[in-house]
Amino acid sequence: MTLSRPDRAWRYALICTFGSVAGGILGYAIGHLLFESFGMWILDLYGLSGKIGDVKAGYDKYGAWLIIAKGFTPIPFKLVTIVSGALDYNFPLFVALSIITRGARFFLLAGLLNRFGDPIRRFIEKRLSYVVFGITALTIIGIIAAAKLA
Repeated sequence: MTLSRPDRAWRYALICTFGSVAGGILGYAIGHLLFESFGMWILDLYGLSGKIGDVKAGYDKYGAWLIIAKGFTPIPFKLVTIVSGALDYNFPLFVALSIITRGARFFLLAGLLNRFGDPIRRFIEKRLSYVVFGITALTIIGIIAAAKLA
């Protein structure tokens, strides 16, 4: 849509951010209210139901960073939302982090498409997920290393 109407790129990014955060809130509610029934069924679909203990330990230590990393990368955000609700993660912080990370993703994409057009779309479809994942991984490693050195 941004390619056909570049003048609306920022509006589309805002709509996508709003929709994604609203979906994230719904996922959080599923995890918080319906985890034992519906939430476990969704996690079973992804083969992750046996890893809840590992995820809880990770959330206890790196909850905010996990939400940021997974909200910006190609990893399905719905898993993060359900687990955040199931583990009773701080809801206002979850919403704030979702707005930041999902907004960054959609506004970056809108900006790239608006500036570079169809060539960047082809690049994104083929390689950007790997680039974003690599940058996110390096950022997390850097933060962890800085925390251990401090």
